[in-house]
Amino acid sequence: MENLRKRLPPPNALIAFEAVARHGSFTEAARELNVTRVAASSHVKNLESHIGVALFQRQHRTIRLTPAGEALAQSVSDSFASVIKTVEAIQARGGENRLTVAASPSMATNWLMPRIAGFRQRCPDVEIRFFISEEYVDLAAEGIDVGIRYGDGDWRETEAERLTQVALSPVCSPAYYQSRDQLTEASQLADEQLLHLTGSYEPEMTWQSWFRHHGISVAHPLPGLFFDDHHSLVQAALQGQGVALLGWPAVSLQLRERSLIRPIEIEPTHHKFIWLVWPANQARTGVLHTFSGWVREEMSACEPGGPAFRPGHGRLTTLRGIARRVARPERPGSKALRRSRRATETVATRPRRNCSAERECGPSHSQPRRRCSSGAPA
Repeated sequence: MENLRKRLPPPNALIAFEAVARHGSFTEAARELNVTRVAASSHVKNLESHIGVALFQRQHRTIRLTPAGEALAQSVSDSFASVIKTVEAIQARGGENRLTVAASPSMATNWLMPRIAGFRQRCPDVEIRFFISEEYVDLAAEGIDVGIRYGDGDWRETEAERLTQVALSPVCSPAYYQSRDQLTEASQLADEQLLHLTGSYEPEMTWQSWFRHHGISVAHPLPGLFFDDHHSLVQAALQGQGVALLGWPAVSLQLRERSLIRPIEIEPTHHKFIWLVWPANQARTGVLHTFSGWVREEMSACEPGGPAFRPGHGRLTTLRGIARRVARPERPGSKALRRSRRATETVATRPRRNCSAERECGPSHSQPRRRCSSGAPA
């Protein structure tokens, strides 16, 4: 097949012809190809001149393929489809060691980045690229292999697998918790420094919705700090700026490590789901299967019923227990009080051993510890 350039019509003319034949319209074909209607018509005329026959019957406001046009349209369409299928198969094999992952800034920073080392240990030769955006973009158009999304799972040109349901609770830093009076009722949260999430997020994730869910009447609007970015809200809570509505899975690691705690024992509220998504009709490579399995394992490793969400568990109980023990005096005659008195009397009556260094320098000398002439440590 030599001299293809001379034997084949211009490629742009074939592409324009295929689009016009498929749409039955120069205007729609021009819109798809991002060219003017005149340009699309010119490409088709050049093709007809190259072949030497008419491919369309042009009427007042419509066009129709001629028999020659129908034969060429079928051949061009089948050939383009075959080329596309072969190219996609080659790309799938060639991209076996490359993975592009999409996630929101908060999900990427608070959930994915602290765990991604585990996947890299499992697949050390895979090149990972991250596409970080709050927007739900066209996965195929952006070259994204897989994404982690929050929502109802209904996105165009996308296949989705439900992973887990989002569960929210009031959370704060241990430092903020220790600086405030102990909370015993959910209604007391209205008097705390509240951290609010605003913007295009779900209305059910606001403090007003949370108080309403628990049957608590509060002032509207509630005071506090307001954030239109979920990641900034998390950082404010970690820095002790107040109480935020956060939870699993976004800050499950922070809850487990106790950099965030629950200041009050109350069941979480449940919302929409976290999904694993990928482009529709995409060939799923081995590395994509491995990554999907790894995400499922990580999501299921710390479910909302685990230690991070169990009321009265861990750091929260420890802080309150310390406060109760400090405030509670020992009873007269108790064993603990007798042991404390005996220890005090023993220290007070124990004879001291002096050495030459102490006799020379006095008991408050600042020389390093050394051995005196008697062999006892000074």
